[in-house]
Amino acid sequence: MDGERRADGSVCDGASRTDDIGARPRDRSDDGHDRMGRTALPDPAVGGRSVGTESPPGGRLTLRRRVSRYYVATGSGPVDRIKIDCVFGALKAAYWVAGIRRGGGPADLAVPSVASDNFRILFCGIPKVASRSISTMLFGSPAIAAFPVHRHLAMLAAEGSPYRSHFKFSFVRNPWSRIASCYCDKILILQSTGVGKLSIMAKHPGLFPGMAFDAFVDWLCSAGGDQCADRHWMSQHKFVSDDNGRVVCDFVGKLENMESDFKTVRDATNLPPLTLPHSHRSRCLQLDYRDLYNDRTRTLIGRRYELDVDTFKYVF
Repeated sequence: MDGERRADGSVCDGASRTDDIGARPRDRSDDGHDRMGRTALPDPAVGGRSVGTESPPGGRLTLRRRVSRYYVATGSGPVDRIKIDCVFGALKAAYWVAGIRRGGGPADLAVPSVASDNFRILFCGIPKVASRSISTMLFGSPAIAAFPVHRHLAMLAAEGSPYRSHFKFSFVRNPWSRIASCYCDKILILQSTGVGKLSIMAKHPGLFPGMAFDAFVDWLCSAGGDQCADRHWMSQHKFVSDDNGRVVCDFVGKLENMESDFKTVRDATNLPPLTLPHSHRSRCLQLDYRDLYNDRTRTLIGRRYELDVDTFKYVF
């Protein structure tokens, strides 16, 4: 029989084996070990169900990331809420003992950029602005040969950086829409609830699972300022600006104009034709984000993200 037999008994031809090798993270060898000799972690599962098994673009899941994707509950019924409340309480206690409480620390801008030397591009993703979709698309192209760079964009654009001359681009989103998406994805209890979602809330005094949208907005505009914000609701200009507030991207597109704005990026960089996926759609935003707001919360978010609104020219 032509081809080689896999461990599960199926047969693959040479082409598919080449694809498998090409898709393997850079630090993984053929025997399942990384280059430092450590055994690769198994896919996580809860009750026999795999949870978030796909590796992040460009690398393996860390142990912390794997744990964060475990489901605590799969619904919003009474038993699920008891499970959620117990784990949330345990996380709050653990963070309290460890002294890990958001407030007064450095800005939470820990979002890796995506670079390609082949096309001399540098993409800065902003959470809740299709960053996972765009990163997945770039990492998925062998011709682009993208790789992650774990530095804030301002450092990568600074004098002396090897990426200073790369074409730097990012995408932003209507602030009112982004906060509605953040609420649905990180606060509201709908179906599955993972440890990571509860962990984000547990670090911030005043947040709790399933709190009302109006209460979340009030928190964002009081205790949840940028000085202690999680990156999912951090002001967007923080990701693409230097310490002086100057935008360091060569191009900032809008999520609302994704197709036409990404064509601008392709035309400027000669990227090959690419299909933009949407890998993470908020489950409750089947309706218009405006339906979550009233006059008071609309005004509050406009003030909280005033610099984003002015810089990127958004209206409600």
